[in-house]
Amino acid sequence: APGMSLLHCPGHTPGSSFLKYEYLTGQYCLFTGDTIAGKDGKVIFAPDMYSQDVDLMKKSVKKITENHEFECIFPSWGEPILENARHSVIEALK
Repeated sequence: APGMSLLHCPGHTPGSSFLKYEYLTGQYCLFTGDTIAGKDGKVIFAPDMYSQDVDLMKKSVKKITENHEFECIFPSWGEPILENARHSVIEALK
């Protein structure tokens, strides 16, 4: 669909993907499924016990942050991150 792209993000599961969506203001949001979410305004990752390969998951997320701009995250669990989400993901990876 116009304005949407699928970003492969293996690690949580082999087929994990994010959906990148460009909305009318020209900003981008990521729908992150179960891989990352928000809690108290910060990014959190799926608990290790629920991820098949934690190292691969974090490498995949890092690659996405290096190659894609995005302002917000809408997860399938936890809270959305509505501002500065890319920066928040970079900080969570440290």
